[in-house]
Amino acid sequence: MRYAELKELSDQDLVHRELSLERQLVTAQFRLYTNQLEDTSQLGKLRRDIARLQTAARERERTGAWPGTRSATATARPSSLR
Repeated sequence: MRYAELKELSDQDLVHRELSLERQLVTAQFRLYTNQLEDTSQLGKLRRDIARLQTAARERERTGAWPGTRSATATARPSSLR
């Protein structure tokens, strides 16, 4: 999954995809512990994909593109606190 592809997803699809990957990760971990997982690199791939999704969600939060959030300038600390 490429980061550029994630930018095209809707917010709802982004959250849905993250939950789906987290579920797959838990299943893969369980299969690893029971010696049923054949491709152990799948764990790292799933973790990286989840991180990409979380990065895209955080970017939308910071730019104000995420529903229910304020813009990045509205949440910035006042210059007196820096």
